[in-house]
Amino acid sequence: MASSSIEEALVAKIKTIAAVTAFIGAGANARIYFMTAPEGTVTEPYIVLTTISSPNEARYIGQDGSVARIQLSAFHTHKQNGLDLANALVDGLSHFSGTSDGYSIQYVNTTGPIPLKDPDYDNVYQYIVDAIVEYDRS
Repeated sequence: MASSSIEEALVAKIKTIAAVTAFIGAGANARIYFMTAPEGTVTEPYIVLTTISSPNEARYIGQDGSVARIQLSAFHTHKQNGLDLANALVDGLSHFSGTSDGYSIQYVNTTGPIPLKDPDYDNVYQYIVDAIVEYDRS
């Protein structure tokens, strides 16, 4: 069954990146969440996806299709492993074009990873990867 959103299609693509699933698990057990991780029940490492701009807000003049900006936050209890997870996201998504779960992705442009340390969480490191996804529904 095809995804109902570009975010779900991006998750389907992320689940094909072996260097990422080595950290977060694979298939239905992959620790990838939308907007926020379940409080108190999730084990690091994991990824949180947040839509920064919807397709209709990020249109380029003369461009066919849609564009979405999606933030991927990689969380890990070990600083270097968190960076490695974020870099695996960048490596696996940068310049990707192809079909993912019912969406034709023309191009993914990534920036980052950018480290972020939340003072409320002493033992968790966060790295942010920003993804601009150009796509059409297949």
